[in-house]
Amino acid sequence: MMILTEKGHTVRGSTAGSASPQGQTRWDRFLYWSNRFFESNEFDTNERDYKLVVAERLLNAKRLFRENDPAWVDALGVAVTSKPNNLTNWRATQPFLAWCKTDPDQASLAMRFLWNADDPVYKRFDQFAQVVSASGQHIPIAETSFFHMAMDPCAFPMHRATEVKRAMNLTGYPDPREAGIKTGEMGRRYEHFLRFLDIMMKRAGDAGIQFRDRLDAQGVSWTVTQWEPVKYWPEADRQAFLEYQGHAAMRKDSWHSL
Repeated sequence: MMILTEKGHTVRGSTAGSASPQGQTRWDRFLYWSNRFFESNEFDTNERDYKLVVAERLLNAKRLFRENDPAWVDALGVAVTSKPNNLTNWRATQPFLAWCKTDPDQASLAMRFLWNADDPVYKRFDQFAQVVSASGQHIPIAETSFFHMAMDPCAFPMHRATEVKRAMNLTGYPDPREAGIKTGEMGRRYEHFLRFLDIMMKRAGDAGIQFRDRLDAQGVSWTVTQWEPVKYWPEADRQAFLEYQGHAAMRKDSWHSL
């Protein structure tokens, strides 16, 4: 069966418009609900466009850094503290930004590792974390991946542990601990996340859902794990999604305000 959705995405084997994709695999169900959000005209506004605005500011900080301009620290601060950024936790970023100003040599070394395109991704994360930790600082994988978006936000989207674990559980994909990755192995955890997104994109493509890049895949995985159903969906679909999501009481904010 082939169904054309609102935005023109073709969904093979989907049940778009029905309350629940019964009798399918965990991946099928996850992609079904992912596409329900992705096909909405509001997806880019709510899950993509603002991340690209923030990433452009990170790219500016990286450009200044590579030009050996000390203004890179302030530019990094602008990316973190200015709207529309809502991706980071101030409890993690404020001490880090203060450290960048008080210890610019070590901070520069850390960012040189994180923004080194010649190294594999896991090495960038691990060397960055080693320098930060040796300086008595701590920054979680979420904020590390946020700064790393300066490399390419569409190829290296942000990682959030709760959303990632939830998405992997919903699809049956092994989470980092199940894959034998230790908590402190930040680089391996992030690469595990990228592999998940790549598999998600491949499976989506096989089903006729054309995510543009990893940023789309990350965005829809966040909506499926964290947001309430779109308000203009039929009530049966809204209830079916909440049952699928399994934590209706955890969120009161809606992904779509209409």
